[in-house]
Amino acid sequence: MDIQRDEAFEKAYSEICKPIIARPYPRNEKGEYIYKEIHEAYLMWQLAQTAIGSELQSFLAVWSFKARNDGDDYIVVDANLAAEKVEKLTGAKA
Repeated sequence: MDIQRDEAFEKAYSEICKPIIARPYPRNEKGEYIYKEIHEAYLMWQLAQTAIGSELQSFLAVWSFKARNDGDDYIVVDANLAAEKVEKLTGAKA
């Protein structure tokens, strides 16, 4: 189980849903959240993260280019363009 992702999810969930129980939210032996509402929200969170990751990966593949520096080749993408895409996908200000 990805602990960093769980912490990010729990922070977002607690800010949006304001649950009565305190973080970290209890889980069963499989690592699933015990409370159905939290577990279902986490599954949706995972789907959204996967979709964002796939879209961002496709974007980077299309908009990246090769640049040479000190004799080495690097694959790069314009930072402002990448920031705009991340902002559109997540709503986060880059």
